[in-house]
Amino acid sequence: MQAELDEQLCRKYPDFFADRHGSIWDTSMGWGFCCDKGWYALIDVVSALLTQHNAEIKAVQIKEKLGTLRFYHTHVDEYSRGVCVAAEILSSRICEVCGASLPIKGEILDMPIVSNVGDAFTRGMLDMFASYANGIDQLSSDI
Repeated sequence: MQAELDEQLCRKYPDFFADRHGSIWDTSMGWGFCCDKGWYALIDVVSALLTQHNAEIKAVQIKEKLGTLRFYHTHVDEYSRGVCVAAEILSSRICEVCGASLPIKGEILDMPIVSNVGDAFTRGMLDMFASYANGIDQLSSDI
């Protein structure tokens, strides 16, 4: 990710990205954001949702893996897992380089929620989808 975008995220969420400039021997965040600028807005939304949910949460690693965004953090619970799973799904429809997105149609927003997941997980997923649908394009335009 570009240095200025990296710095913006660290300034906006200083506690969440407290380990960003740590040693790579101590934290994977020392490697930085291991993805391109196209996912900046997605990372911003995930960071906002996670820090609003739990002020103690910290980013451990953010990277591209197998073509999708992976977001690892402390204090994992069902809600935070839901947010991160939704972000991974959305990232498969957003260009990592430029941020261009494929149209989001009903198949994602109207997807059936599997009954073996908890309410908090489902809320996390739906919050992430709603945040994306309601303005991630505005965040991207700021880049």
